[in-house]
Amino acid sequence: MKKPFTVYRFFLQRDDLGVLTEPVASDHDERHYVGMADDIPTVTIKLWRSDAVVLFDWLMSTDLDSVPITHPAQKQALMDLLTRLEHETEIPGVTQEQIDMAQAEVARDMAW
Repeated sequence: MKKPFTVYRFFLQRDDLGVLTEPVASDHDERHYVGMADDIPTVTIKLWRSDAVVLFDWLMSTDLDSVPITHPAQKQALMDLLTRLEHETEIPGVTQEQIDMAQAEVARDMAW
């Protein structure tokens, strides 16, 4: 049986030149948690809830330092995705049973 996840909040800080620095753990909830300026272009996607549950569970249980990347921005993008799923959805409140059901649903629809 999988252990429940521990949720850590990480907030990015910018240095004097506006460059994002290493994430800093924080206890407080802050809505502008990634220092995202209003003028940064964004995209909106529709994602199956089950996909979101599976991705969130994987991101919470994966050591991103062990994920093969070819550029540091890839790891940062994964952290950004995790942060958005954590703060902008109800996904962090899912139960292990819901995670198991989501994994089964996503695996059932695999086309490759």
